[in-house]
Amino acid sequence: MTKVRPATWKDVEYFAVNMRKEDWEECLAITGMTGRDALAVSYRKSQEAYAVEVEGRLVSIFGVVPPGCLWMMFTNDVERLPMSFFRESRKRVQVMVNTYEYIGNYTAPANTFILKWLTWLGFSIGPVELFNHVPVRRFHIERIDSNCV
Repeated sequence: MTKVRPATWKDVEYFAVNMRKEDWEECLAITGMTGRDALAVSYRKSQEAYAVEVEGRLVSIFGVVPPGCLWMMFTNDVERLPMSFFRESRKRVQVMVNTYEYIGNYTAPANTFILKWLTWLGFSIGPVELFNHVPVRRFHIERIDSNCV
């Protein structure tokens, strides 16, 4: 069973020592901050942040920094996520898109799990580009208003 709840500072502390190596390295490469520092800054700046538990285990933390900068990190349990996690994430993305109209960020080109998941969620994935001299891929999704022609 997947449970999404508001994230707490205790969750941030847990993730600071349990996040995937890929997420830690991505934070350092793109922001120049340790995973711990990047997570703390993201959490503090977020209008909303959530923790995801699967069968009582904390597996993900994510949030949105206005005006629409999505951030997310995972533990090593990411490889064993049940389908309920993916279904719930699709619902959460729709809520965020309805709130912010546009959400996006960058990820490392080598972060294949995240790129596949983002594509499945409906995000557009850009080509490899340089951000702070680091290769990244931009991802984004935006709300399409039904009133547009």
